[in-house]
Amino acid sequence: MSVKTAEYVPLTVKEKCVRCLKGPNLIRSLILLVCFVLVVEQLTSCVQKIIRIPITTYTHFEFNKTLLYPSLTFCREPPYKYNQLAKYGMYVHPYYTSTWRNFDFDNVSLDEFWEDVTYKHDDIFVVYGLDGESTNIQPKSVDSLKHGRCYTLEPSTLVTRASKTTGYSITLQHSVQDFGTFISLHPPGYHVFIHYKEEPFTEIEVHNAGLIDYLYIHSGEEIDVKLTVDQYFKLSDDDDPCTDDRNYSANLVQHYHTLKPSVHCELN
Repeated sequence: MSVKTAEYVPLTVKEKCVRCLKGPNLIRSLILLVCFVLVVEQLTSCVQKIIRIPITTYTHFEFNKTLLYPSLTFCREPPYKYNQLAKYGMYVHPYYTSTWRNFDFDNVSLDEFWEDVTYKHDDIFVVYGLDGESTNIQPKSVDSLKHGRCYTLEPSTLVTRASKTTGYSITLQHSVQDFGTFISLHPPGYHVFIHYKEEPFTEIEVHNAGLIDYLYIHSGEEIDVKLTVDQYFKLSDDDDPCTDDRNYSANLVQHYHTLKPSVHCELN
C-alpha cells in the first residue's frame, strides 16, 4: 500500500499579490485598500486639528422687534465765530499753537472765551425728531478743540420700524456771514459722525477704534441716509477674556485710563 503525501510549497510575495488580484479576492482587496486610505485620511485630519486648532464660526440671525438708532454728532464748520475770535486777537483756527501767542491769559478765562466763540444749541438746530417726536432725542454738548462745540443727538427710546418716516429728521441752520469770513479748509457745512450710543464721540481718531461712520453736509444741502448695521460679538475664553456687558464702551475706558495718572485715582 502506498501513501501520498502533499508537499507544501510556500508562495512568494509576488505570487501572493497576484492571487489577491484574481477572482473574488480583487473586490475584497479593493475594499480593504479604500478603507485603509479613509482611515489614514481621518487620522491625519485629527492630528492636524490637534496641532492647529481650527477657528469655529457660528452664524445666528435674530429678528428684533425693536430697534435702537445710532447716535449722531454734529460739528459745525466753521467751528468758531470769526468776529469773536478777532476780538481776542485770534485770526486763525485755535487748533494751532501759534494762535494763542496774543491771547490775554491774565484777564480772560478760558471758560469765558469758550462760551463767547463757540456756537450754542439754538445756533445749530432748527428742529429735530425721532419717530416724529423731539422728546425721543436727548441732546448733549461735546467740546472739541478741532471742531469747537459739537452736539450729540442720542435716541432715548426704541422704535418698532426702520423707515424714513420713523427715523431721524433733522434741520440745521447756517449763517450767511460764514461764506465770507470762514477760517477753515472746508466750506460752510456740518461734520456728521454716526456712532453707537455706548461709544461717545471723541476727536482723537485712534480712540474711536473704527466704530464711527462719517459724512460731510454742505450748507444748503438736503440728504437722505440709509444705514445697514452688522453687529458682532466676541466670545470670551480663558486665554483671551472679554466682557459681555452691553453697556461697555471702549472710548470711555480709554478716556478714564488717560485721566487716571493725572487725577491719581483708581477705577474699578
